[in-house]
Amino acid sequence: MKSKITQYATRAAVLAALLLTASLFGNAAYAQAGYHGKFTLPFAARWGQAVLQPGDYELSFNDDRTLLEIRDGKSKQTVAFEPTGNREDSGEGGSVLIIGTSGEQRVVRSLRIAELGEAYVYSRPSAREMEEARHTSAVPIVVAEK
Repeated sequence: MKSKITQYATRAAVLAALLLTASLFGNAAYAQAGYHGKFTLPFAARWGQAVLQPGDYELSFNDDRTLLEIRDGKSKQTVAFEPTGNREDSGEGGSVLIIGTSGEQRVVRSLRIAELGEAYVYSRPSAREMEEARHTSAVPIVVAEK
């Protein structure tokens, strides 16, 4: 009788541990998909096919984190969707939008999200543009409260 009680108690403990582990991983994935940031552009910049005008913007991921949605900070309308397939380790530093130049136009090069430990590369500079690296700007990204 005691061995059956011990056996049931062991099974219950294992089941509880599995449920706890599953809920922890589920919350971590939700936290990443639920990331919401804000930034202010002091100048116009091209990001993919979109040209963002100076102003306030918000960004968040879609559910499976394959796209980054960029919305106007005032109207909340979506202005662009950008892929997140080209990921790298974020390295050191805070969350920033790295903007370089291509000719006379400013271009979003990458987005670093320190809270997720990831960076997303959108446009690598050419050799000529590397020489103009002094024109690179870093726009801070602030984690927004929902």
